[in-house]
Amino acid sequence: MKIGQKFIGKVVKLVWVDPAGPERMEVSKAWKGRAALARWVDYGIIDDITEGVIRLKQSEGWDSGIGHSGPDEASYTWTVEDLVESIEILEAVKDDGIKV
Repeated sequence: MKIGQKFIGKVVKLVWVDPAGPERMEVSKAWKGRAALARWVDYGIIDDITEGVIRLKQSEGWDSGIGHSGPDEASYTWTVEDLVESIEILEAVKDDGIKV
């Protein structure tokens, strides 16, 4: 699935398939087609799409200390566009007058 630049910076639910399966199987029982693919559902911010590879930032953090200007590490998931089954932009919900 081609993921457009409009998704960069958006919080998304990303459903994708993963070709990394069991390392060894009996030849007669080896899976075929999509049955061989694991499925992932990831949530995060798409912060880059380069050469067909999506980078999904799932968390970020920074060490304690005075004057720290921002995150110095993050957790990511990478997948290629061709492995994406669906993508959904998640939006903040206003409830009981609370601003989000």
